Amino acid sequence: MKGVINNTNDIIRGPARLLYRSTVGSGTGLASAIAPLTIAAIIPTVAMDGACASDWTDFGAVDGAVTHQREITSDEDVVENSTSPIRSVILGSRDIVIANLAEISLENLQVAWELGGISTNSSPTPNERTLPLAAPESFTERMIAFVYAKPDGTIRAHIFWKVTLAGVASGVAFAKTPKGLIPVQFNAQVVTTITDSNGNPTVGKVIEQVSA
Repeated sequence: MKGVINNTNDIIRGPARLLYRSTVGSGTGLASAIAPLTIAAIIPTVAMDGACASDWTDFGAVDGAVTHQREITSDEDVVENSTSPIRSVILGSRDIVIANLAEISLENLQVAWELGGISTNSSPTPNERTLPLAAPESFTERMIAFVYAKPDGTIRAHIFWKVTLAGVASGVAFAKTPKGLIPVQFNAQVVTTITDSNGNPTVGKVIEQVSA
C-alpha cells in the first residue's frame, strides 16, 4: 500500500549556503530591529547564487551537509501509585548548526578559531597577510543563517539571532587526500526581546518563499 505524499516540494535535497554577520547589542537584550524580516535582507536578489547583503559574509563552499540540530531535554514525573509517568516536563532546548568549511581562508579561520584581526604587510613582494594565533578570552557573538532551495526554486532560510562557537576541537588536516576542512559548530542563544506567538523567547526563525 502506497503512503500519502502531502507536498513533493517539501521533499528537499541539495546544498545550503552558510552566512554570518555581526550582531548589534549585548546579552539577551538584542534589539529586534536588527533581526532580518525577509530573505532579501540576507540575499538581496533572492537567488541561491546571488551576492549576499553588504553586512553579511558568505563562508563559501562547504563539504557535506549544513546541519541544524535541535535538542529538547525533558524529565518525567512519576508518582508511587502509578506505574507510568503522569507527565513530561521540558527542561530546556538547544539549537546547533554544524558544518565543514571547505575554503581554508584566513577569514574562515578567523571565525572558526576565535581569532583577532587580519593585517596586511605591503613591504614584501608579493604582499603578506597575517592572522595571529592568539588565546581568546571570550566568544564573539554573531548572527548566522543558512539558505537552501526547494524543488520549485523557492528559497527557505534558517536564521539564528545570536550564536557563539561551541567549545570543541576544530582542526585542519593537510594531506594529499582527503582535502582539508574546517569543522565548525555554532550554538544558538535565546533572545528575550524576540518572541513567538506564544510569548516564548526565540533563538531564530525559519522563513520560506511561497510558491506562486
